[in-house]
Amino acid sequence: MKIDRKALYEGIEANFPDPNFSESVNLLSRDCMVVAEEWLEQAKNTGRKSKRELRKDLKAHIYEKIDLKDDTKPYHYASFVWVFIAQMVISFIVRWIIEKYTNGRGK
Repeated sequence: MKIDRKALYEGIEANFPDPNFSESVNLLSRDCMVVAEEWLEQAKNTGRKSKRELRKDLKAHIYEKIDLKDDTKPYHYASFVWVFIAQMVISFIVRWIIEKYTNGRGK
């Protein structure tokens, strides 16, 4: 399943406008979207899980595939601030994708 990347990027830019991290946020977002699309293909029949369970599953899948401490990645910063921002970006992406692309029950 393809994610509407333009709409998601617009939401990310609106919520995370810090120019110091904007390039890194965009690179991280791109990698998260690729991983999320893989997950969406695997998790097509999600009707039995709640949206909260789906968010947990997707977030775990993203953290399994993306290592924020990998210094070979172009979005790597060795600071607590970057890890905090990256976690917020990932949470935003997960919530946005679950709301738009899954049919989980409830919240």
